[in-house]
Amino acid sequence: MEFEVKMTSNILLSYLFRQNYRSFAGLLTIGLGIMMIALFIYNGNAIALLAGAIVLFYPPWSLFTKSKKQMLLNPAFKNPLKYRIDDQGIQVSQGDDVVFVLWEQLFRVIATKKSILIYTSPVNAWILPRKDLGGNAELLKSTIITNMPAAKIKNMK
Repeated sequence: MEFEVKMTSNILLSYLFRQNYRSFAGLLTIGLGIMMIALFIYNGNAIALLAGAIVLFYPPWSLFTKSKKQMLLNPAFKNPLKYRIDDQGIQVSQGDDVVFVLWEQLFRVIATKKSILIYTSPVNAWILPRKDLGGNAELLKSTIITNMPAAKIKNMK
């Protein structure tokens, strides 16, 4: 199967949120911010409110601006990526650049509401927005399930 993916800042932002808030550090940040706001409610300490607001609202704002900046500056996001997926692996191309990765070399695959994330390492992934998959979504899912160990696949039902 073949298809093209054109990245958008909203899809990239969704991926960045997932990466940041599904980690221990991300969850700790949320907990710390909530504790600071609870401290303000408990004893009226305005500094705790300010610190809690900064801890809770600065990271999402930072991710939002990061996604916009990456969309503008990263050449890989300027043109669509072309994917060719078969039982051997995944070929990704853009212009003259071509990369082929065997299924065994992939780290994991996670299906989210907006995308299918194919991780090539613990922190790097190809983001396949569902809107760009069209009629290939079910075929892609079955190809992934057939060619990857179940332990490396999440939410692919």
